[in-house]
Amino acid sequence: MGLFDFIFKKGKKEMTKPLDVPLNKLDAWFDDETKIHFEELDANSKKVLDKIQMLIDQFRDDIESLEEAEIEEEKVDPRLLRIVLGNRISLVKKMRSFIDGINIPAQINCKTILEFHDSFMKMLEDVNIKSVKNYPRTKILFGSEASLLLKDLKILNKLFTELVDPIKEKRELIKDIDETKEDIKDLKEEISSLERNKIDLKGQRFNLERLGKEKSEVRKSLEKLVESEKWAYFSKLVQEKEDIRKEIKGARSEILQTVSPLGKSLKKFKNLMGTEKEKLVSEKELDVYINSPVEALIADGGFETLKSILNNVKKYILSREIELKDKKREKTLASIKEILETDTLKELIKKHNDLVTIVVFLSKAINKIKFEEKEILENKLEEIKRRIKELEGEIQKSNKKNKVLEKRFLDKKFLLENKIEQITNRKVNLILDQN
Repeated sequence: MGLFDFIFKKGKKEMTKPLDVPLNKLDAWFDDETKIHFEELDANSKKVLDKIQMLIDQFRDDIESLEEAEIEEEKVDPRLLRIVLGNRISLVKKMRSFIDGINIPAQINCKTILEFHDSFMKMLEDVNIKSVKNYPRTKILFGSEASLLLKDLKILNKLFTELVDPIKEKRELIKDIDETKEDIKDLKEEISSLERNKIDLKGQRFNLERLGKEKSEVRKSLEKLVESEKWAYFSKLVQEKEDIRKEIKGARSEILQTVSPLGKSLKKFKNLMGTEKEKLVSEKELDVYINSPVEALIADGGFETLKSILNNVKKYILSREIELKDKKREKTLASIKEILETDTLKELIKKHNDLVTIVVFLSKAINKIKFEEKEILENKLEEIKRRIKELEGEIQKSNKKNKVLEKRFLDKKFLLENKIEQITNRKVNLILDQN
């Protein structure tokens, strides 16, 4: 191992170090690296095109020479002369049309040269087919002039071959260069997509943060609201209303317990009424007491209907027309006595009605306050929560998309760097620095 080997190793490492190329300058850099191939081709194309233009001018002169060529007509058979002259006119016309159709491209590049060549070959094939009879017939009397045209065509064909052969030789390289230019555009679009997604993600995160602050502010407003005297009073009314509703439910239960022992007797009484010629009470009123006793009692202000029903039921029980077992009979008669001779049921109905009146009063008081502010804040809070959940889902999708885009970008970047190295023989590292 030599004393200065580390210097050579260091120099070799520096030589193989990749060249950093900003992505936004890659197009210009790649054009500079590959332009030598096109400059050589363009120089050759221009040189050959100049020769083609000179030959076109010569071709026109030779066509004119054929057109103006003379012969001694008295030495030629009239019929042959007529045939040859007719074919000469046709040949001259076709050759002029052919040569006038050859237009040197104003812009010189591989694409225009290849298109120019293809157009020429098509025209050449066309004029060859159309002139297949005119040329040999014209040559009978105008051999030297017609031969010049054939010579010009051969030279022209050779020049066009000379024009495109260098391009065809580098066709694969040109194809790779063109494809690489498209890959560069594609990679730029990939980074644009990635940057757009990052901007969207940033916006989503900003909105999520903003909504989080809004959520906190709304909650503070709600907390402040429920701590206010107005809310305390409102809550007190609501609670009182709820407590009284429970009392009403209890009162209804007591009323039902008082009248429920009469249920079976009332139904039997209804059946007996069906056989009576004179109706003692209205069946409709009796049905209400059987099916909805509480509502019937509330509607029966002075209990007149109830007293009439119970007195008749008592009479039928005592006369044994309403048959009941002894214990049930005694219990039913005791209930009828309590209702008819005490104020227990009246007091229960009064209690129920008084409680209902209080509930109505409290409902009016609650509606008058109309605590809409709390409802608005609660609805706003729910909407913010919904939007936060929606945004969190969008951010999750954006993060996944970001990972996919980053991987796709890095894969394409790696492939493009390798392709550029194959074409330019220079190792590059594509960077996103836009400076």
